[in-house]
Amino acid sequence: MLRVRRRHHPQHGLRWLGGAAALLFAVAALPAAPAFGPGALSKMTASTLRLAPASLRGVLAAYRGYVDRGLLDAVEKERNQPSGVLTAVLQTEIQQIPDLAKRQTPFEEVAYRFGRVAGLAYLLNDPLRDPRDPKLAAICDDYRGYLERKLPLMPLTFDGYDDPPMEGDADAYFRAGLARQARYREALLFCYYKDGRQLSSDTFDDRSNAYGVAQSIASHAVSDAAKTWFYLWGAMDGDLSATPYYHPPKDAKEAENK
Repeated sequence: MLRVRRRHHPQHGLRWLGGAAALLFAVAALPAAPAFGPGALSKMTASTLRLAPASLRGVLAAYRGYVDRGLLDAVEKERNQPSGVLTAVLQTEIQQIPDLAKRQTPFEEVAYRFGRVAGLAYLLNDPLRDPRDPKLAAICDDYRGYLERKLPLMPLTFDGYDDPPMEGDADAYFRAGLARQARYREALLFCYYKDGRQLSSDTFDDRSNAYGVAQSIASHAVSDAAKTWFYLWGAMDGDLSATPYYHPPKDAKEAENK
């Protein structure tokens, strides 16, 4: 069932993603990003896969271990990079991955690179990844634990493939997303530092700004990864016809029927 999210951070056109069980992938070895721990990353990856074109989802499921390894490597190696470096690394992936198909590269490598792309998209949506404010740095561990508790049970949303579309320019696409991070950081500081003292996330309820931020950043991370995968699969001449929530323009449908 699809609904529009309205309660915390209203955005038009968002679609509910059903709550699937978290997938298990190297959880014990997976390093945590500042806001996203293993459980959160697992749920986000499961949601990203559910949004993938059916043909892509099938092959990535067959090579799932390579997807997970690429995700793990991206989070581990790139987590401390400035956002500008991350978008440059992602742009390199976007430029290189379509050529892998032309060179008939083994799909193990393709799956690994798709995993890296997802990991980079997740990092770019982490508002605590570079906490220059010492107050933000002090809450990273607690908020990561909060997401680990809450996100497996939290419904995520999908922005839609055209809101905005990913057209292959990582810097232009993610710039708008990076602009949201200041608002999320301010909301977390408001929750954690009331009356001049630091609070624990154990005091938050599901109507708090902390809950709304968690739902928003995870949803945008999944949406960004899914849209980047969609763009790449199309650039590789992959079949996009059975993509959840994708409604091609009428002229594209007419071209397919000719």
